Amino acid sequence: MNIKKLNFCKLCFFFVLFFSFASAENIKQRHYNLDTANFIGQVAPNFKIKTSDNNIFLLSEEVGKETLIFCFAGTQNFTSAPFLKKIQAIKVRYNKKPVKFILISQDYKDLIKTFLDRNDLDFVFYSDNNKTLTKQFKIEEQPGIVIIGVDARVQLHASGTIPKNIDNYINKVIKANIKSLRKKENIKNTKEYFAEHFADIDNYYRDNYRARIYNKIKCPCQPYLSLSECGDCQEGKTIEKTLDEYFSKFHLFNTNTPDKNLAEEILKTNVEFLTD
Repeated sequence: MNIKKLNFCKLCFFFVLFFSFASAENIKQRHYNLDTANFIGQVAPNFKIKTSDNNIFLLSEEVGKETLIFCFAGTQNFTSAPFLKKIQAIKVRYNKKPVKFILISQDYKDLIKTFLDRNDLDFVFYSDNNKTLTKQFKIEEQPGIVIIGVDARVQLHASGTIPKNIDNYINKVIKANIKSLRKKENIKNTKEYFAEHFADIDNYYRDNYRARIYNKIKCPCQPYLSLSECGDCQEGKTIEKTLDEYFSKFHLFNTNTPDKNLAEEILKTNVEFLTD
């Protein structure tokens, strides 16, 4: 009898072990599929919400300006508070950087506010009690996180099983976006500067640089005179006409420049004319 009971217990143990392993594999596979199921790298879906600070957040207007981090957490979920404390430490670290954090919760505003106060957390939040954003971003379990980079694409997505070293992932994503944004800003500032000043540079180039060229080129008929000093002979007039036609078309920073490579080469080799 004891042997039968023992065998029965062994059999039950193996069944429990088997189903536990299978369930663990299913959960693992489900999270794996969720995190990598063609979501990371996709352009984030646009949405419009009113956050707890009474500001309207429209993704299409915010994207490209800063890294956007959306934390999904429930007030009744025991893992949400530790997760948000870790996120808050990152939030403090990048306080003066172009990074925005928004907490998304399915609970009502009063519950969210009480939860934040009780856990000494400071987040702008949105009450997603109709689960629109939660479904839109495929957050099947809480807590969850979605990071949208300055390229408008989802760069990090996880829910339910959050990696312990999630802060390392977040830091890498934020730093990469700050670097990308800085490069983008430098290009933008350079373009704006040249757009603002290119007309003056072009005028200077045409008027002053051309005059200096004419003063340096010797007239074919009288080698001791420059084009600007002579200009009466046919050869000199032909040269002047050719140069005038070129300078009339030439715009240093205009996209319609006939030969941009030539323009850049002229600027490079004759920069002293523009700076002295």
